Amino acid sequence: MTNTLIYAPGIITSSPVERVGDDVPPATALPGLPARWWCDLSDDSLRWEHGVFDLFGIARGQRLDRRAIVEMYAAPSRDLLDHLRSTAIATRGSFTFEAEIVRPDGAMRWMRVVADTVATNGRTTHLYGTKCDITHEMSAAVTVTATTA
Repeated sequence: MTNTLIYAPGIITSSPVERVGDDVPPATALPGLPARWWCDLSDDSLRWEHGVFDLFGIARGQRLDRRAIVEMYAAPSRDLLDHLRSTAIATRGSFTFEAEIVRPDGAMRWMRVVADTVATNGRTTHLYGTKCDITHEMSAAVTVTATTA
């Protein structure tokens, strides 16, 4: 299989998943797909698609408390989230960053967060965007760095 560049709005990949015969790679070997999320700033309520629940290791449909979710972020990621979020809300801007979380089962995961704002009458009312599991990508980067150091 040759590497090809596939382009779709917001998605670029030059390394397709390799298949051998009819075997399907295990789910852990597949790259994460972005899943959408929304936050209503009037009450900080969250709405997540299934993929975000899965990324955080939370049962699908479980009631979400934003304060408890933010506590799952590793301290440096939490600090960066607070800064980026407050700046985006104040400026009606957007942001992208990579964050580390610790799931309820103790597993650490990395995700790429892409966020934008919705404003009504000049005031930011909602944040929304995607979260994508990049744990495998981050693990590979650490391995490459460790071997080249």
